[in-house]
Amino acid sequence: MTPVQRTFERGNYTGHWIEDPETALTQAIAARHELPLGGSGSLQILFKGEEEIVLVDKAEHSAQKVFDNYCEPDWQEMAEAILSAYQRGGTPFSEGLKAVGDNERHIQHDVYVVRKILHSLLVSQGIDPQDFSEFNKT
Repeated sequence: MTPVQRTFERGNYTGHWIEDPETALTQAIAARHELPLGGSGSLQILFKGEEEIVLVDKAEHSAQKVFDNYCEPDWQEMAEAILSAYQRGGTPFSEGLKAVGDNERHIQHDVYVVRKILHSLLVSQGIDPQDFSEFNKT
C-alpha cells in the first residue's frame, strides 16, 4: 500500500503530511481491535523551504487544522497592538497595517482580518472608524 501524502500551503509556508508506513505491530493492533489501518503520520512545516517543525503522530484529518493553527498569526493581538500604538503615540493605523502586510510570514488575508478587527475595536470604544482614511470605503 502506498502511503498517503498531503501538502498544504499558506504564503511562504508549506506543510507536508506523510502517512506513517504500516508495520507488523500496527497491523496486529488494527486487526485485534478491528480498527482501520493508517491515518497517523508526520507533519513537516517549512517556511520559505526551511524546516521549522516536524509534528509526529498526527491524524490526516487534523493535519490541515494543525498547519493552519501554526501558520496563522493572532489577528486579535495584532489589531490590539496597532490600536495601542495609536493610543500611546499617535502611530497611524496605516503604519501598523503596512507592518502586517510587509511581514513575510503574513498574507494579504491577514491584513484584511486585522483591519476588520481593528475596525470593531474602534467601534466598541465609541470611536467612528470613518474618521480614519484606513477605514473609508473607496
